[in-house]
Amino acid sequence: MKTRALSIALSAGLVCGIAFADEGEAGAGAGSGAVDAPTPGNVVRMSSRNEEEEKTGVHLFVTANQSVGTGTFVDPNSYGDISTGIIFAPSYAFDFKGIRLMATGRWLFSYEYTLPQNPTGRRYNWSDLQFGLSAPRVFTERHTGVSVSPSIGLSAPISYTSQWNGSVTNLALGAGFSRSFIHDRLTVNYRLGGSHGFFIHPAVIVSTSTGGSSDANGNPIFLCRASDTYCASNGMNTDWTVSNTVSVDFKITEKLSVAASYWLTNTWRYAAADGTDIYTPQAVDSSGNPVANSGMGRTDSVVTSLSANYELTRYVNLSAGTYTTSPPKTMDNQGFRNPFFDTISWASNLTTFYFSVAVRL
Repeated sequence: MKTRALSIALSAGLVCGIAFADEGEAGAGAGSGAVDAPTPGNVVRMSSRNEEEEKTGVHLFVTANQSVGTGTFVDPNSYGDISTGIIFAPSYAFDFKGIRLMATGRWLFSYEYTLPQNPTGRRYNWSDLQFGLSAPRVFTERHTGVSVSPSIGLSAPISYTSQWNGSVTNLALGAGFSRSFIHDRLTVNYRLGGSHGFFIHPAVIVSTSTGGSSDANGNPIFLCRASDTYCASNGMNTDWTVSNTVSVDFKITEKLSVAASYWLTNTWRYAAADGTDIYTPQAVDSSGNPVANSGMGRTDSVVTSLSANYELTRYVNLSAGTYTTSPPKTMDNQGFRNPFFDTISWASNLTTFYFSVAVRL
């Protein structure tokens, strides 16, 4: 099953999108650990978003995104992935004691036309509500010209995935650092982010009442003992997430620009046990490492994007490019994958081509 990251970017002065979250409830063991990430159409440049107009005012951006996964070119009937997503992103910029602040919101609805890439077979999906507060360029170091933009964010768990995981909220903190060169035509950004997931239970567990339900054909979804309160687990939820994001943007003309982003995230899940017990395998591999660890499980992932952006009018922006999400290394752990384009497993839809239209209302 293909999984895409759901994320919110709270970087200052940018309109940041949310990628699709095509996880079904049964595949949501990782929990939500949304932090800032490069996503399709994540940088929208319009004259309305310049420094002067960010001082005060309410804005609403609506982005329509059409994506096609590489599996579509392998076998559209078996591996096709063609989806449409609508992103709603309101923002409110205001001054507080001489500091410019920006409150933001994000919500995504997506629909998949091809064979759904989730175990439930559901074609439609929506994200959590994401809220953020940032201080765009609150400080600029006078010797280097590097601007600092801190932010904080949290989520309201309304998505199918979060409901299944028992999510309460996800709290994210971040700090962005940016520097412009060549008369502001070239901008380099670095962002360090972290988040902590709060859940009803550390594990994704199934209650007896839920497990006793049936599908459309009358087959039980889970087999449960009537005497048990919980009858199944689907892995551990996300505890902590740390992300490092580097992006480069080059303005070719006043209306045309290109951008590249690289996002590395390290995720730790809640520990299944406090320590090694008698049920934990004691064997070691050929390198002397334990074959099983009972502590916090860790996963790493890389998300990248390459895009071209064109400001059609003051209110409309066009964007096209690629979006790739994959583990840093190959499955045999012997080498690193190409982070910007999947050349190993096209059928997995790790790379997606997209076209988006963003409108300021």
